Amino acid sequence: MRIYFYVVLLTCLLVNRSFGQARQYTQFGKVNLTEFDIQSTTSDTSTPAIVLSDVGVSEFEGNGNGNFTLVFKHHKRILIKNRLGFDAATIFISLYNGENSSSTEKLEDFEAYTYTRENGRISETKGKKDAVIQEKVNRERVLRKFTFPNIKEGCIIEFRYKVKSPFYNRLRSWNFQSEYPTLWSEYKVVIPPLFDYISSTYGYLDYTVNELSYVPKTYTIRDPISKMQDNNVFTVSGEALVNVWAVKDAPPFLAEPFVYSNLNHIKRIQFQLKSINYSATSTTKVIKDWSETAKDLLKDPDFGAQLEEDNNWLNEIVGKMNKQGELEASRSIYEFIRDRFVCTDFDSKWLSQSLKKTFETKTGTAADLNMLLVAMLRKAGLQSTPFIVSTRENGFVNQNYALPAQFNYTLCRVRINGQYYILDGAHKKLGFGDIPVYCYNGMGRIIDNTALPVVLSPDLLQENKYTNIKIANDDRSMRATIKIVYGKIESFQLRNKITSGKEEEIVRQILTNTPSDFKLLSFSFDSLDQFEKPLQLHIEMNYTTDPDASVLYFNPILLNEWTKNPFISTQRNYSVELPYKFKEEYQIEIAIPKGYKIEEVPSSSKLNMNGNDIRYEYTTRKDSQSVAISNLINASRIIFQKTEYNALRTFFMNIVKKNGEQLVFKKSE
Repeated sequence: MRIYFYVVLLTCLLVNRSFGQARQYTQFGKVNLTEFDIQSTTSDTSTPAIVLSDVGVSEFEGNGNGNFTLVFKHHKRILIKNRLGFDAATIFISLYNGENSSSTEKLEDFEAYTYTRENGRISETKGKKDAVIQEKVNRERVLRKFTFPNIKEGCIIEFRYKVKSPFYNRLRSWNFQSEYPTLWSEYKVVIPPLFDYISSTYGYLDYTVNELSYVPKTYTIRDPISKMQDNNVFTVSGEALVNVWAVKDAPPFLAEPFVYSNLNHIKRIQFQLKSINYSATSTTKVIKDWSETAKDLLKDPDFGAQLEEDNNWLNEIVGKMNKQGELEASRSIYEFIRDRFVCTDFDSKWLSQSLKKTFETKTGTAADLNMLLVAMLRKAGLQSTPFIVSTRENGFVNQNYALPAQFNYTLCRVRINGQYYILDGAHKKLGFGDIPVYCYNGMGRIIDNTALPVVLSPDLLQENKYTNIKIANDDRSMRATIKIVYGKIESFQLRNKITSGKEEEIVRQILTNTPSDFKLLSFSFDSLDQFEKPLQLHIEMNYTTDPDASVLYFNPILLNEWTKNPFISTQRNYSVELPYKFKEEYQIEIAIPKGYKIEEVPSSSKLNMNGNDIRYEYTTRKDSQSVAISNLINASRIIFQKTEYNALRTFFMNIVKKNGEQLVFKKSE
């Protein structure tokens, strides 16, 4: 998009907010001996590397193409403490690769050095520019990769570079944390007066520096094709916005289990161009409302434009499926895509090819398959629309603005007999109306003329599992009859694991925690190919007892899935995010072995956390013939703050302990 500029003069009040800490600069190439002995205050001495300084600057300059160039400068210095930190010596620089030189980001002024300490002096090894290699990511992105020379334990590496980008709307984001402790991380942006960006900050660390100020700036832009040949140079003047953020002594970001996405927790900042203000009375909105944004997406050739075409090549195949009612026709079309097409990329929002090519090749990305699903449902006369979400790994979205770039996955939404269904044709063995767990990440957005949000909160997911075991006894053996009814999510996961000839292997994995004395006799699955129904597993096992044993020990939790505490760490940095609510019911009835009597039975017990957020019940009943034990774990809440972590850890530690208690049978006299 070409911009023709007016002379802009903005008068702004000077605002400066600084929080308690002067900025710390590291001059490139000026390394002193004391830096080789630096220790981190936020990590122990075993840390493999320390980021001594990480500084970025994004600013703008006028260019000769009638526009602005965005210039990003990056300077980083790292102390490598031991061999485990050698990975830090390979760096990656992501660049947008356009169709021509004017739409391609350019890497410039790359410099890299390795510093070593030898006999009280500093020796340096310069990296060669031709050692920077290029790797293609996709049709839009490339990576420039460089590995430092002469890497040793105790060395310091340093690099700097500049990226010039024609995409002034893509102000680079910045991470203040990495996998290593960072002594100083700083990001500065200088924004011309006509650009209005919004920023979003993530993570829990406080800024050491957070400064906002204005400085007078003049930008000179030359328009090479202006009709005003004698005056094709424009200037934009005014008060440029200067923002500086810095974090001192940032601890390493350590990935923790039960977190939807690290992006939700790592200290970072990202930007989105909101508007271009040519003058006080002339403004172009870049971020529109959702209604306008949805209309633009439906006209986009890489998204919805193909849905507006006739697509008459679908008439024959859809006609064969459209002889039944709405629900039956929708199922037939959905199953046609799900069962006959192969998904090549499950992280996709944009089309990678035409819908016709997807149909002909029977392959495509998740977006390709689900957009084809939308087109086929429309051809059947049904109201169907694209539906976009941000998957859990992609992180939460900012709901305050219409930002399609935050979303990374396209689904299908259809109205059938007045009821709405969300479909995903990219996953084999997924039931009609079901979508993957990772799509439940807060909010999705319908892409039609309403552009309405749809709640996909993780706590909408409820997983129920039921296990029933009966153990009969004769003089020499114990025979176990087991029935397991899985929840919808685990049914989907198991069906995907089970392939022809692998059923027994999967069953033996399920029986991993059963006593080794039990032998598998037979098994069978119910509803293996009926994807809307819960999967059921039936197992027969046998255990030969020692007739001379005076005492028999037996753990009644025969299929114990809680042999280990899932929360093993003594500390927690982030909230605990369970994938879904769950309820696990377990019942077992054990006939008392002939010639024995009950010596010990685990006592009944109840535990709960925060009322009934999570509750656990262990109930024992016995008579002269048998012992019956029921076990229940019910989690009705999925998000727990880090201040609740110790209580959560203790709760599950008690479950593991209780589930390990034994039944004791003693030989009758």
